Parts: sequence; C-alpha cells; structure tokens
Amino acid sequence: MKSIAWDGYLFSQPDSAFYFAGLQYKLAESVSNKKWMADALNTQGTSFYIRQDYDKTIDYYTKSLIIAEEDGNKRRIAGCLNNIGAVYNLLGNDAKAMEYYTRGLKIAEEIGNKKFIGNTLLNIGMIYHDKGDLAKALDYYIKSLKIAEEVGNKKGIADILSSIGIVNNDLGNYDKAIKYYSRSLEIYELLEQYDGISKTLINLGSIYFDQGDDEKAIKHYSRSIKISEKLGDKFITSSCINNIGNIYKNQGNYVKALEYYNKSIKIKEEIGDKNGISISLNSFGYIYYLQGYYTKALEKCTNALSIAKEIGRVEAIRNSSKYLWEINKKLGKNNQALEMYELYIEMRDSILRIENKEAMIQKEFKYEYEKQAIADSIAHADEILIQQAENLAKEEQLKSEKQRRTGLLVIVGLVLVSLGFVFVQLRKTRAQKVVIEGQHQKLNE
Repeated sequence: MKSIAWDGYLFSQPDSAFYFAGLQYKLAESVSNKKWMADALNTQGTSFYIRQDYDKTIDYYTKSLIIAEEDGNKRRIAGCLNNIGAVYNLLGNDAKAMEYYTRGLKIAEEIGNKKFIGNTLLNIGMIYHDKGDLAKALDYYIKSLKIAEEVGNKKGIADILSSIGIVNNDLGNYDKAIKYYSRSLEIYELLEQYDGISKTLINLGSIYFDQGDDEKAIKHYSRSIKISEKLGDKFITSSCINNIGNIYKNQGNYVKALEYYNKSIKIKEEIGDKNGISISLNSFGYIYYLQGYYTKALEKCTNALSIAKEIGRVEAIRNSSKYLWEINKKLGKNNQALEMYELYIEMRDSILRIENKEAMIQKEFKYEYEKQAIADSIAHADEILIQQAENLAKEEQLKSEKQRRTGLLVIVGLVLVSLGFVFVQLRKTRAQKVVIEGQHQKLNE
C-alpha cells in the first residue's frame, strides 16, 4: 500500500495516493503499528502539499508528528517537524517555520542523521535570506553544503548551489549567480528532478531579465511554466507568469502586463501565497502609477505593504515602500511620502549593507579556499607517499646491493681462508714426506 501510494500515485495523481495511504493507515491501525500509521499520515499530508492545500497539509503532518512522538520514532519526528516548517515558510510565517526547523534540527543532531541536519540547515538559511540577512543565510548554506557533499546528497547539493546563486543574484553578482545556477541545473537534469529544473529556470530567467535580455528571460520562463504546469506546481507557474508580466511592463506594453498580472494573482490567491500576492499587488500598483492612476496605485501598493509587513518579507516591504514614496509625492502627501521614503531606505540598507556583501564574499572564499586546501593537502599527501615509496624502494635496492657485496666478500674471504689452509697442509705434507724419505733411506742402509 505504501508503494502504491507513494511511488505509484503521489506525484502524478495525489488524490489516489491519499486514498491508498488511507488504506495503509487502516491496516496499520488494526495491528497497532504506529510507525506505519505515522507514515500513512505523512503521505496524505504530502498529497495535500502537492495539491497546494496547505491548511490540510499542516493538519496531516501534525497528526503524523503526534503518533511519531507517541511511538518515540525520532527519525519520523525530525522529518515531520522539518515538513511542517517548510509549509509555514512557504506561507510566509517565518517565526513558525523557524520554531519547527529548530526543533527538528535538535532531534536530527541527537540521532546523528546528517542528511536531515544538512536539509534543515538549508531551510534555516532560507529564512534568514527572506529576512535580508544574507551573511547569516550564506553561513547556513555553506554548513549545509559541506554536509551534503560529505554524505553524497546530490539533490541537496543542487538545492544549496541554487540558494547560493540567489544570494549572489540579490547582491548583483550576476556572473557568479549564473555559475551557481548552471551547476545546480546540471545536477537536477542528471537526477531528472523536474521541480528543481523548473525553479532553476525561473532563477536564470530573472537574471537575464535584470541584464535586459528579454528574449532569453521569456525563453527560460516559458520552459519553466511548461514543466511546472505538468507537475501541477501552481506556485512556480504563478511566479513565472508574474515575471513575464514584468517584461511587458518594462517594454511599455501595460495592457499585456496587466493581463499576466491578473493571471498570476488569481493563482496566488487560490494557493494562499501571501508573498506572491504582495508582489503582484505591487506590480499592479506600479503600472497604475506609470499610467497616472495614482489613487488606484495607492490602494494596490498599500495592500501590498500591509501583507509584506504581516509576513515580514524585507524585500517586499522595500518595494512597496519605494512605490508608495513615489505615489504619495505625486499626490502631494508629503508626510506620508517622507514616512515611506524612510522605510524604503531602512529596508534597502538592511539588504545591501556593505558588511553583508563583505561577509558573503569572505565566507564564500573561505569555503572555496578550504575545499581547495583539502584537495591540495590530499595531492601533497599523495606526493609524499609516492616519494616515500620511491625512497623505500631505493633503500631496499641499496640494501640488497650492500648485502650482495657483503656476501661476495664473505665468500671470497672463505675461499682465501680455505686456500690458505690447503697451502699450509700442503707444506706440512711435503715436510713430512722429506722426513719419511730420509728415515726410509737410513733404514735401507
């Protein structure tokens, strides 16, 4: 039942996966097997996650967590906590997400599950990233990357490389960002991880958009939409549609831009993506501003700012306050304009602080340096071992030659001693012969 639900239906027909996981739960419950009861509830929660019904996702993950805690299954507990944290993060509730990630990380460290530890560190890094603390985000990403490389978690490596690419993109390091995204995309394609491919394509499209290459940007966004629609990932689909709207907005085609923004915001409202709704409202507001409809623009951007503050997204607050500063200036509302300007500067500085950029460069360089140092150390160790082996071989050869010389000298010495002994014996024999011959002559006489 688990195989039918998870491997057979979950990622293609999540409603069928929910049904078979329900059968799995009933059977497990009939034999009081809490491990498989918790597993079935986790599958059902994931089926709602894929269908982007996040309230039910949290409900079933929480049920799974309660049973896992009753059973004392720490591995399942850590997994449930991480899953619940991921949903809260997606919904923009960073405080809740951090609470669950921290609990999950503690248990993962207790049981020594490095893969869980690495994944949770990545997730915590993403929260700091959303808050605009890029230095801390990168710190967590690098810790996570080291563990992923250590345990051979290729998907984890691809996820982290993509996240480091986003940090570089935020800081305007586009060449570095493209390098990280491209390395990430290669791994995703090798693993046939289509959700990762889709997300990386949208990231690459965003860089080409920032660089003014609209053709490449639309090409990447369109490819991402095809994959995300096939996967049923409304989150990515809505983001791509909104980004294509941005391209038309920059080209001055406001009618087309508003058409795409409308499509995007409908999907975002359907899935409860508050951060995405805030972004789309800002996009609406700025087009109305460009068209001279300042009252409409004020309404949209004020709503966007309210949502951004609610979920604590620094970048969204920055964008909303920037637009509201310009709109209030046009409406002659100087006090409100000043208030929004100050908020915009505060948010902008929190994202672009020099220490953030310097810390990122230092940490990234430190990682690359450590990695290269390890490689150099291994190579150096290999050279030493080879040299030692060669020296040992030479010593053995010299030793053998010395032994051969010594042996030869001993043999020669023995031969000489033998010859000396023979010579002495021969002289004795000759002397005795002379004596005997003299005696024999005397006897004859």
